[in-house]
Amino acid sequence: MRKAIRIKDPLYDYIEINDSQIYEILNSPEFHRLKDIIQTSYSSVYPSSLHNRFIHSIGVYYLGTLAVSGIKKNNAENLSPNFNEYSRVFLLACILHDIGHAPFSHTGEDFYEVKKSEKTSVLREKLVEKVADESFSVDFFKTNPGAPHEVMSALLGINLFEKYIKSENKSYFARCIIGLKYDDKKDIRNCFIELLNSKTIDVDKLDYLLRDSYFSGFKSFDIDYIRLLSSTCILQSKNFCELGFTKAALSTLESVILAHDMERKWLQCHPVILYENKLVSSLLYLAIEEYASYGIDLFSIDALTQEGLKGKNENGTYKEIRLLSDSDIINTVKSQYTAPLVKEYFDRSIRRKGLWKSESEYRLLFENKKITLHQLAIGMDFIKKIFDNYPNNKGFPLINEDLLKYYEKELTKAKKINEIKIGKLKNIASEKIEKLNVTYDFLRSIKEYTEKIGCDFNFVFIISKQFNSKFNEDDLKHIKIKIKDEIVELQNAITLFSKSTTKEKCFYIYCSKDDYEKIDVKKFSNFIASLIFNFNED
Repeated sequence: MRKAIRIKDPLYDYIEINDSQIYEILNSPEFHRLKDIIQTSYSSVYPSSLHNRFIHSIGVYYLGTLAVSGIKKNNAENLSPNFNEYSRVFLLACILHDIGHAPFSHTGEDFYEVKKSEKTSVLREKLVEKVADESFSVDFFKTNPGAPHEVMSALLGINLFEKYIKSENKSYFARCIIGLKYDDKKDIRNCFIELLNSKTIDVDKLDYLLRDSYFSGFKSFDIDYIRLLSSTCILQSKNFCELGFTKAALSTLESVILAHDMERKWLQCHPVILYENKLVSSLLYLAIEEYASYGIDLFSIDALTQEGLKGKNENGTYKEIRLLSDSDIINTVKSQYTAPLVKEYFDRSIRRKGLWKSESEYRLLFENKKITLHQLAIGMDFIKKIFDNYPNNKGFPLINEDLLKYYEKELTKAKKINEIKIGKLKNIASEKIEKLNVTYDFLRSIKEYTEKIGCDFNFVFIISKQFNSKFNEDDLKHIKIKIKDEIVELQNAITLFSKSTTKEKCFYIYCSKDDYEKIDVKKFSNFIASLIFNFNED
């Protein structure tokens, strides 16, 4: 029996769903879990950003239906015989594209990746095994595509709703979610894959740009999504089959790209939001350790299902987890409220402050130093290794006495080992001592500086990518636009593309509110810049 439902959405008004398969998915416990998975980490700056993955997934599905209708209209004379089946699977992928999202969305997804080797993980191998398609396996391991949550969503989606995904469509369904195209450039399914997960413009990005702007209150550019999606078309020739747009979409394409740039620059890269993410990451580590004491792998596929997992600790006490969500993490760490980072997460009065408030301020502080921004960015690799090699890091890049003592002990240990080494082994040990010396001296220099100005030796050091406009990306420049009978690239149709690009890194340093009042940021930035330059040169 075909069932219908109407969902009131603040962006799209009423969303009509009259597909029985989608109806069943909407009512499943695993899909309703997404109501407790927050969409963004923006609420620390924009408190009304409390929308979730549940309504976002419905929004992506709705935009997917509009795109399918647009293609039907614009390609009415040359639709593929398999168009309806390809559309059906594509829309299943739209509604399920986030079904496997981790607690706190992107902050939590890295915990899914239990590495099996440099090129793969347990999760990725499980998806390949489930899809059971040789061409998928070859293509997948060739490029290792998809973020961890996308790989988990493809796997969980097939596990839960396999009856709606024929064996021959498992590969296509998974490809839609993880963004893995077929090698055959004439395969029409690549257009649907790109329509859900591309490097440029797709229905997933379109919904989150609209939704994040609406709920955060951060206004950038109006996006006429109806005009854009009604202009969606498939461009075919003897050699290729590509997703494109008619000329009516040009103005809206500019708006989408500009809106993406604005969200990336002023929301995703906001230092307060970056800091919040690091705090949340530390909470996730605590929760994982708590459940591990009961023998439960918290970030596993079973924890996302209604069946869940059950474990027992060494005292014989049982614990269960099912439909893992944000609330489970929060409730778990509340029992450890006295832990410094847990308390700091809940108590904003003791939250650390960033010494500079934006990438623009970072540039003003550092670009006129003797060291260039490029040299500083190279130095970030040196800083990153300091945290990566520290076993007690747990996602929180803290420069303090504990970090200094760790490297002091490692240095002492390496020197003792060096005394008994001979030949090549002695050379290797000497190289290790040299690297440890550099790290130890770097940290000790910061400690001495902080003592000199009367501050605590206690800083958080967060490395971030510098903003890079979407207009710099080659994939975007090559989007195809149909103008009458001619097909042109987007870069030849609009004039906003930049000729320069940067993939440099920047960094933010955070200290206590009391120390913030004591630090002369200009002098401190001079000190840090020269320190990074000197030690990175070593």
